[in-house]
Amino acid sequence: MFPFSSNSTYEPEPFHPAYRRQIQSMLTDSKYANAHLDWKGPRGWFQETPFWVSVRRRRVGAALAVLSDMPGVAWWRVATVRDDLDPTEALAPLWDNVLPELSAQNVQIVAALALQDWVNDVAAELGFAHAHDVIALVRETNTPPAPVESDVILRTILPHNIDAVAHVDNMAFRAPWAHSADMLQEALNTSAYATLAVLNDTIVGYQLTTQGTYGAHLARLAVLPGHQGQRIGRLLATDMIEHFMHKGVTNIGVNTQSDNENSLKLYQSLDFQLTGDGFPVWLKWI
Repeated sequence: MFPFSSNSTYEPEPFHPAYRRQIQSMLTDSKYANAHLDWKGPRGWFQETPFWVSVRRRRVGAALAVLSDMPGVAWWRVATVRDDLDPTEALAPLWDNVLPELSAQNVQIVAALALQDWVNDVAAELGFAHAHDVIALVRETNTPPAPVESDVILRTILPHNIDAVAHVDNMAFRAPWAHSADMLQEALNTSAYATLAVLNDTIVGYQLTTQGTYGAHLARLAVLPGHQGQRIGRLLATDMIEHFMHKGVTNIGVNTQSDNENSLKLYQSLDFQLTGDGFPVWLKWI
């Protein structure tokens, strides 16, 4: 697809555990490092395929992992290149080797989240189309949200609820945003507050929120399509905000898609403010 020119002394080959330490170092130190790991660390993704590296004399020049969590969809999880190489020239041969494996896995959509600007250039050169942006909002007020009256009961998510949570998630989110039960279990393991919305003994929504040094982050909020518009998402978010306010945490962040008007309307009505930060999402049908 692309000439390897200045990078031609590096040869593509499948990832081998012997290269793990080099790749982890590149993800930390290289100016060309884009890791979209969700709730798995690099070690969790290193066990999956397709994951290709370019190597010269046992030295890694670039690495690309494009991995599937849901049927038909894969994400660029790891993309990193040595500082002295051209990112597009280094990653294009790896992409060429990744594609047949994705086809064998029946992947139709590949997504890339550009956490760094250089990824935009690479994605465009490889034929991806800019779909939308992931944008950030934050709530920093000490004023509690207005209470929500509802017949819905909120309960703590327990491990045996994961399949039901995954059902809500997969119904609520379109590709490429839905997560598998395994990924949601990883999210639950790292969450600080996770609740279900239950109506007539049926799980109709959920939220997962993490907590860090600087505050909390609403990582996931979903409601079954047939129950959207019934203030269930607002109930889940309001309860979450109150939970953290009682703990003295008033800085709460959330991300959403720039084209998700309902989500934006909900968060802004709960006093979340746009931060101005955003990351492009690129898609390619294969």
